[in-house]
Amino acid sequence: MSTADATTELRRGDVGGDVLLWQRMLNYMTTGEHHLPEDVIAEDGIFGPKTEAATKRFERGAEFQRDGIVGVRERRRWMGAFITCCGAKKPTVALGSYGFDVGHAQLKLNEWLRESEQVLLTIDLLYGPSTEQAVRQYQTARHLMVDGIVGPQTWGDFLGRPER
Repeated sequence: MSTADATTELRRGDVGGDVLLWQRMLNYMTTGEHHLPEDVIAEDGIFGPKTEAATKRFERGAEFQRDGIVGVRERRRWMGAFITCCGAKKPTVALGSYGFDVGHAQLKLNEWLRESEQVLLTIDLLYGPSTEQAVRQYQTARHLMVDGIVGPQTWGDFLGRPER
């Protein structure tokens, strides 16, 4: 089994935090779209046959190639659909926050940390001290206001549309 990260594809046999985050997102989407309870998959961080089948259901609904392989584009599209729907702004996340918005911030931070050859965050959906420290480092490097909070300015920079 291989360990997947935020810049690689996720596929059957992969394990780790990115797989766990993907499983949580699939379950969130599944329960939100009134699927049957048996469509909910185990959130165990192992990309097995049930995760692959759930991914194919998502791909069919999102008009992606139905191969059961999750590319970065698919994850970004899925996460963005829940965060930017109807033009809504992303919520501010800070120390103590928990949820998919934190996971999205952690994915964006890991992209930057990887480019900077720094230690990556664990994508656990929890905005703890490590995430706050990484946000402060990111804000400093990007010449943003350094407050350790992912608000409109930091989200805008993450997404390539700075809000200053």
